[in-house]
Amino acid sequence: MGQRPGSGYCLFYMLIHVFHPAYQELIQVALQDGFQFPGGHEPGSECTWVVYLDLVHIRDGRMRRGNIVSYLLFLSHNMKIYTTLQKGEYHLHHCEDYLFLDKINPHTTVCAVMDGCTMGTDSYFISTLTGKILRKIIKAKSYTDFHTPAVISPAAQLKDIMHQLFDELNILRNQLQLERNELLTTLLLMVTDTRLNQGAILVVGDGVININGATTIFDQENKPDYLGYHLSEHFDTWYEKQQHIPVNALQDISLATDGITSFITLQPSSETTDPLHFLLIDQGRSETDEMLNMKLKSLEHQYGMKPGDDLAVVRLIW
Repeated sequence: MGQRPGSGYCLFYMLIHVFHPAYQELIQVALQDGFQFPGGHEPGSECTWVVYLDLVHIRDGRMRRGNIVSYLLFLSHNMKIYTTLQKGEYHLHHCEDYLFLDKINPHTTVCAVMDGCTMGTDSYFISTLTGKILRKIIKAKSYTDFHTPAVISPAAQLKDIMHQLFDELNILRNQLQLERNELLTTLLLMVTDTRLNQGAILVVGDGVININGATTIFDQENKPDYLGYHLSEHFDTWYEKQQHIPVNALQDISLATDGITSFITLQPSSETTDPLHFLLIDQGRSETDEMLNMKLKSLEHQYGMKPGDDLAVVRLIW
């Protein structure tokens, strides 16, 4: 957003909640300018909208109505997003897992879970860095998509995002003089598109995915083929050798680091449950955004179980 001191024009592009009081005036301005809610939808407590105000006049440090072009895009596709990140019982100081989730546009969601190698150096750093680079890539893609919208298949988006991540990691590796044992992280990366009702998943190393009730565990016997091993390779050659999982229907999809298979019993309990099924398949408490965090509390206090390894989970339900 650019603005000259005291006076000028600026560009606003905001993701907001319709009941946020700071933006009520902006929504009213849009309505006064003749905006009609798409499909007759009225704002509700579960709705999220994009407000785009072009050429909003700034004078004396205050926004004036001026020459306003505005519209709202209804983003609610009834998709619910659940995430959790927890340090394992075996790790004393740092959680070496990380997760990422963002949107390129109202229809296209990108999410990932990363697991830094415990035997590596400062492995929490590379998993977190990977998430931050993904954030940068997706933000740039969202700006491009806003100005020049295009329907791109999830598989094509996935490859382009991974290619950019590959290049960015190589740049930072050289700038920071990182050694290979500082670059060891697994990666489960997914792109979904509600317009196409499709998705695509890339698996680098180990982890667990659940696609509409079908769970797959990628187990490399504690010797994952970490991304950091391959940064010197030609990207296309490396990419073709990776595991690509197509998603042909968007219903209930989860990505999880291998910590989800590491639950240990800390206190005996008369009740038992399978943590993997409980977290990735069971839809109890799906009415709250804190579903996964609440389930972890239930596993701890009701079943006496906690993950031994770090755990990152992203779950999407449509």
